[in-house]
Amino acid sequence: MMSSDSAVYNATKEKPEKISTIFIVKGKHQTAVGKLFTGDIGAVVKLQYTQTNDTLCEKGKHYLADPIVFSEPMLAMAVFPKSKNDEDKAKEPFEKNPEMVLKLDDISVFIANWENKADNIRTIQSILNIGFDSMVFLDDNPFERNMVRENVPEVTVPELPEDPGEYLEFLYTQNLFETASYSNADKDRTKQYQVEAKRVTAAKAFTNEVDFLKSLNMVSEVKNFDKFNTPRVAQLSQRSNQFNLRTIRYTEDQITAIGQSDKYATFSFTLKDKFGDNGLIAVIILEKKDSETLFIDTWLMSCRVLKRGMENFTLNTLVEYARQNGIRKIVGEYLPTAKNGMVKEHYPNLGFETIEGVETAQWVLEVEKYQDRECYVEKSNI
Repeated sequence: MMSSDSAVYNATKEKPEKISTIFIVKGKHQTAVGKLFTGDIGAVVKLQYTQTNDTLCEKGKHYLADPIVFSEPMLAMAVFPKSKNDEDKAKEPFEKNPEMVLKLDDISVFIANWENKADNIRTIQSILNIGFDSMVFLDDNPFERNMVRENVPEVTVPELPEDPGEYLEFLYTQNLFETASYSNADKDRTKQYQVEAKRVTAAKAFTNEVDFLKSLNMVSEVKNFDKFNTPRVAQLSQRSNQFNLRTIRYTEDQITAIGQSDKYATFSFTLKDKFGDNGLIAVIILEKKDSETLFIDTWLMSCRVLKRGMENFTLNTLVEYARQNGIRKIVGEYLPTAKNGMVKEHYPNLGFETIEGVETAQWVLEVEKYQDRECYVEKSNI
């Protein structure tokens, strides 16, 4: 039992503490109580030494409870503060407050300035190469929320409760951060976004894109689908929206079946450079229509590696496979969705020719006429 106006002992700090008023807290409302009993959860203010994870006990009966151990995250999300403040002041709580659970290492991009938040969101989006529809904006100011809704409508902006004590329960009900599956790559998501920010900064030191791409020393490992990469391939199939030519979704079982079928040729691509490893970032499924024709059933790629020349490297790889197997034509199709407009001209931009007289947008590439496209990605020797 703990009583108001009593003396206790901080066994962690080995210091005496004075308990003044004890409160039961619910949201913004505090109710003073005289005592707390076993199992009660209360709040005490104006303690001199006590911090989170410290043990308070009766003087003379010292007991030290095990501190709470926060587990390693299984799923990482990009976190980026957008504060109207000076950067040093905005970082101070993350660097100096011992009770702050989030640290700077947990934050993908840190922006603190006096620009409007809609513009800062656009800056973050350009750094991380993610879609606005993959972003959630949380702010306790209704004016700021409405500004972002009006200027960047693709971003999800929950209407937070007035009481901050209700934020957590409210966010649970929104299912904004749920995922159907996760892979080992998800654990490193924050680190990957931090590395991407370094690439963006490094690019500014170059006067032309080619020199920058050469400086990255990019290497890609190209593999067929196997039991090790199948979960990530399926996950990309389920999640990729923007750089996805046909947006066909596949489960792990379906990916396994495709990988084992003689009817298909499968390719997975990783990408790493001098800054770090992006992991598995592109997936190709080729359907063998006949002995001379391949149909691109799936071509998807992570937006994190846009503008690195991976499209050219991927097509060079596909044509190499086609030549080795006596294939004369590669057919590509674009099925439009609300989110994949960025790849509408993907095939014509790569030199495919339009196929007339078909119901969907299709193009064909004559393998014999193809000349390897310029890229600065080396194929890894597995």
